[in-house]
Amino acid sequence: MSQQVRFNFDESADFMKFKTYKWVTIEGVVQAEGLSKEQIEAAFDSELAKKGLAKVDNDNADLFVAYQFAIHNQKLNSFATNVQYTVGLPLGGTMPEEDSSIHQGELALDMYATSKRTRVWRGVATKTVDLDTKPNTRQKHLTKAAKKLLEHYPPIATAGH
Repeated sequence: MSQQVRFNFDESADFMKFKTYKWVTIEGVVQAEGLSKEQIEAAFDSELAKKGLAKVDNDNADLFVAYQFAIHNQKLNSFATNVQYTVGLPLGGTMPEEDSSIHQGELALDMYATSKRTRVWRGVATKTVDLDTKPNTRQKHLTKAAKKLLEHYPPIATAGH
């Protein structure tokens, strides 16, 4: 079976205003380390650049971007749990209710508008993370997931989701 993606977004957000992003870490979630972390971020950095977003290393970014993945079935951490981010900002959210589960092998990517401190976009890709695969296979899955997920960014509200 092929990778599947699902996404959701805040229809009131003006995605054309977002030009920069910074990677942040959600406390208390599974994070990749070393080369795996670099592979995940590089796969998304490449696709985000194609969408006109520039990565920055300061808190003046338009978006904070975070990922999490499941090595077993678990609950996603997000605005619903009032998680504190490494930049020290409590982030809220105005997106519609959604499934808060992430299943084994799935990777979730969240984008938060720094101006309103709210989540504006979430995408989840299935069959993405398998730490037992060879590095080149893992990279292939990550690259494919990043591309498929970010086909839906920026979202078009009238197209549905």
